[in-house]
Amino acid sequence: MPSFVSWVHLLPAALEISMWLDEKADTAESEYLIASQARNLMNRLTRDLEAAGIDIPHRQLAHGADYLPVFAETSTALLARLGSAF
Repeated sequence: MPSFVSWVHLLPAALEISMWLDEKADTAESEYLIASQARNLMNRLTRDLEAAGIDIPHRQLAHGADYLPVFAETSTALLARLGSAF
């Protein structure tokens, strides 16, 4: 039996991340700027992600472009959470 998923928190966060990724797909912005924007997005979504059971790893330890792997790891965890709900 699938575990409980807080869809109210998970789906809006997944949609916002997906839309943000679409916007950034063909950008000419620097990695540093994209990482900064990704951090801002995650900071906005932290409450929903945590309510949905997704941890945001080491978000305070990664600076500058080093935040991109944290963003990727969080996004992967979100996708895994979506997949485990079915």
